[in-house]
Amino acid sequence: MSLLKNLSRLDYLLLVLGLLSNGGKEIVSSRTKLMKIMYLLQKENNMLVEELTGSKEPYVFDWYLFGPFSVDVLNDLDKLSQEGLVDIVLEEKETYIQYNYMLTRAGRERFQKILKEVDKRIIYSLENYLSKYKQMSASQIKRLVYRKYLSEIELSS
Repeated sequence: MSLLKNLSRLDYLLLVLGLLSNGGKEIVSSRTKLMKIMYLLQKENNMLVEELTGSKEPYVFDWYLFGPFSVDVLNDLDKLSQEGLVDIVLEEKETYIQYNYMLTRAGRERFQKILKEVDKRIIYSLENYLSKYKQMSASQIKRLVYRKYLSEIELSS
């Protein structure tokens, strides 16, 4: 068994945020980007997600204007914020407000604790997977998701 126990959804999301932010040293920019990364991770790497959480699909995604969206991810981000593990950093853009995420000190400590609970091979696989998307913009990831998965949505309609 690679984990001492399955991660809760909150710890799974915190793990992803921690890896995307270089251990909490950087801001994870754009809720849209994070949402698409969570979708892609679940869609393309569900065995890894299942190893971490005990479920291949811990989050339910629906398609909206900007692609896949999960109310569950949004609620879990709010819970992480309420628990003092993540700061939500609002950034005014020309025509909208962008939601960004930063691990707090407590969030970084919890992230380190999670890293110790998870098999290093799983962490390496997750880091390797996330590195493909880390430097991409929200628009680039959105286009990628549309290109790869929009036809599946159209076929199921």
